[in-house]
Amino acid sequence: MHPKLCQARFEEDLAGLNQELCDMRGWTVFQNEYPILDIGFTSPQGRRLRLHAKCEGWNEQPASFTLQDWDGTVLTAVPPSSTNIFNPSMHRLTGLPFICMAGTREYHTHESHVNEKWELIRAKAEYRLGEVVTQIWNGWRKANP
Repeated sequence: MHPKLCQARFEEDLAGLNQELCDMRGWTVFQNEYPILDIGFTSPQGRRLRLHAKCEGWNEQPASFTLQDWDGTVLTAVPPSSTNIFNPSMHRLTGLPFICMAGTREYHTHESHVNEKWELIRAKAEYRLGEVVTQIWNGWRKANP
């Protein structure tokens, strides 16, 4: 897909990511400029998680998410989660713990999920970029109420 079309899809998928939504959810946007979405979550108790999403080729391919500390340091251990979407093992392509959830590049390239093709689900509303981020946030906040 042409880079300008990927950028347009990225911007369309994140059009609802405004200050009001971020304030309501405890989100901080560090960067929202194609092809990067860099966003942080803060729990009511002050716990934090930052996601750095590389979205080049969106949505021909899913976004690649890196888990980070608030200062942008890449995490080498996953945050607690009762949803099991945060996989503590090292992904064979990144060498880092990863988000094991449909809609992330690490999930669709992991040997246990290569048969779950991104192209079969990418057009569904729940796999728009903002929805994928919301699903990750929901998984994280269950362990950080």
